[in-house]
Amino acid sequence: LFKPGANYKYTNTNYLLLADIVEKVSGIKFEKYMADSIFTPIGMKNTFYYTEKASKKGIVFPRGHLSSGEEVAFEPLDGTLGDKGLYSYPEALMKWKIAYFNEYSVIPKEWVVKAMSPQNKLHNGARPSELYGYGLHIEDDPCHGRLIYHGGLWHGFNHIMMYRPSDNLLFICLSNY
Repeated sequence: LFKPGANYKYTNTNYLLLADIVEKVSGIKFEKYMADSIFTPIGMKNTFYYTEKASKKGIVFPRGHLSSGEEVAFEPLDGTLGDKGLYSYPEALMKWKIAYFNEYSVIPKEWVVKAMSPQNKLHNGARPSELYGYGLHIEDDPCHGRLIYHGGLWHGFNHIMMYRPSDNLLFICLSNY
């Protein structure tokens, strides 16, 4: 849409590329890399990808619903890795928050600080319409201070996870409607 650094527009496609890069560099399937490097070490039990559905006997996979109430059928793109297809629950996401923002056991503190700082600077020095760190949206709210968040939408699934560093508050909303 424009030359790099001339403007900013968020796109999920970058996460597809990142998942592919992780597989190429590590030599391990993305799902296994995530389980071995993050989910299992920090205790995120029953967190897995749609592509692992066949091996998860006894687990009911929720379906997304449209605003009409209609259930959304599963489709091949549900198995895309990096930007969708991750199943988890609030308690596991709280474990991720503690490991990432408080204990720095997922990545070192200096990288967390960079992730929570705007990285999408424009060449002309102008501020982009929205701030983005490394994988995190950033908003400086006059009432609540700095808010760090990310959300997602896919086939009736909607979620947002927002972190407020000033008081270590995490807000999680997961919905399949």
